[in-house]
Amino acid sequence: MNDLNNINETNENEEKSTASAQPETAQLNADTPAVETASDNRADDADAQNAEESCGPCGCSANTNTNPGSYSSSGQRTVVLGSPDTGSYRQTAYAPHQNENNIYRKQKKGASKGFVAVAVCIAILLSGVAGYFGSMYAIKRNGGVIKSGGTVNINYVNSEKPTGDAIKDLGAAAYVASICADTVVEVTTETVTTSSFFGQYVTQGAGSGVIIDQSGYIVTCAHVISGASKITVKLTNGTSYEAELVGSDSQTDIAVIKIEGDSFRAATVGTSASLVVGQVVVAIGNPLGELGGTVTDGIISALDREVEIDGEKYRLLQTNAAINPGNSGGGLFDTAGNLIGIVNAKSSGTDIEGLGFAIPSDNAMEIARQLISDGYISGRVKLGFNLCEITEQTDYRIIMKYGKYISGYGVYIDSSLSPDFQLGDRIIAIDGLTVSSISEIKSMLLDYNVGDVVKITISRMNSNGRSEILDINLTLTEKTADDN
Repeated sequence: MNDLNNINETNENEEKSTASAQPETAQLNADTPAVETASDNRADDADAQNAEESCGPCGCSANTNTNPGSYSSSGQRTVVLGSPDTGSYRQTAYAPHQNENNIYRKQKKGASKGFVAVAVCIAILLSGVAGYFGSMYAIKRNGGVIKSGGTVNINYVNSEKPTGDAIKDLGAAAYVASICADTVVEVTTETVTTSSFFGQYVTQGAGSGVIIDQSGYIVTCAHVISGASKITVKLTNGTSYEAELVGSDSQTDIAVIKIEGDSFRAATVGTSASLVVGQVVVAIGNPLGELGGTVTDGIISALDREVEIDGEKYRLLQTNAAINPGNSGGGLFDTAGNLIGIVNAKSSGTDIEGLGFAIPSDNAMEIARQLISDGYISGRVKLGFNLCEITEQTDYRIIMKYGKYISGYGVYIDSSLSPDFQLGDRIIAIDGLTVSSISEIKSMLLDYNVGDVVKITISRMNSNGRSEILDINLTLTEKTADDN
């Protein structure tokens, strides 16, 4: 009996000690916050989804699951602490996305990488724009000059434009231009052309010229004024004059024209025979027919160069001074400002540069003097023919004109002062020497004098359409101004 009482007494003491220990455990759990794990969060989300699916309009939960750690419809969470055998203590906590007043707050998300990149680009662009307009505003405020805090010291030379002999220090080109530019003029021409298709029309040309006498005599190239019905000369001061043709010689490509006046600045003529290869020269002319007074320089590349131009053979000076169409007739000067050549040609073609040519002044001035005194070059012989050369490049309209007479490429007679020759006769040889081009015929005639008799061998088409070979003697006559 006593033992039973002792046992009961012991049990009562144990219950009392247990009961007294429960408040301390509850207090400890109350002071320690509940720890959620990743699995708790996933369970919470699942419970919340079940609650939403079973929740009616009233917002009450139909799910009676009392699983510890679940949220109620009001957003509260009940956590069971302690041991189920010894009793439990319930602690209430709010859901992470609610506060005490049941006010939902939107959770913040981090910005994506793409969004950050776009934002950075926009910021850079805006800063660049702002910087540009800011600098423009600063320039405007400073009168068009960006001012810095430092001091800028700029040294200026108080110099005057050189004149007279002082220009020599600037180089040969500057010196020659200063004393020779006014002696070179612009030459423009108008030519009336007649065509069976277009009728009459006017074509314009341009070149250069050099004043060789104060009274207005100007030397230029024969091909510049060839066939011109009107010639106009323009000086460097802008004054224009209508010029008169004095004489022209196609064999040397020299012509002389004249403008009215008596106080023009004339060039000083030098001696081309004293030139040497490598000597510095200056060219002045009207390139492209619209850039009057253009100055270029170079050297004498070769002397007495034989060049064929449009069927004519010339012996010319070669220079690497820049020469362009329109320079023809302009002046080539030495470093002392003496005229030593009349520019007349430039070799053109793919990859060709630095090939310009000029008629030596010794030859040009001799021809010019004869043209001024006689109007033509005395002693020049002529055949008395108008000739036409047929090649593979000949215009088809010319070929049609001679169609029934053409038996092959060569030189054909278009008209003749001698009645012994006819339209369509093809010249085969002169004094037994075969010829096939007009330039060959002109070269051969240089060896003859006025009054010489030559044998002309021709091919003539007869009435049967067959070619006949004929030898006809011809007396050479003198070429006059009317023949140029």
